[in-house]
Amino acid sequence: PVLYNMTGFIKKFQYPNISQVNIWGGEDHDPVSYGKVFISLKPKEGFVITNREKTRIIDELIRTKNIISIIPEIIDPIYLYLMFKTSFVN
Repeated sequence: PVLYNMTGFIKKFQYPNISQVNIWGGEDHDPVSYGKVFISLKPKEGFVITNREKTRIIDELIRTKNIISIIPEIIDPIYLYLMFKTSFVN
């Protein structure tokens, strides 16, 4: 669909504050949510974008290019930090 191809467009042209975009269909979400497309946006600064910015992106960009029966939903990214402790034995 059109939404899957919008990753580069969102990052480079409309919203330069976005450093990474992940888009997946509701059939791949947990729990499954048919009829939806989930969009996770990582800003260049901070950890999440504001609700006002999410609404603006959906209204100005996504709804104008979206299929009416698909519901876009922007969700905050989940950050996972790993710390490894290693040791070497000779």
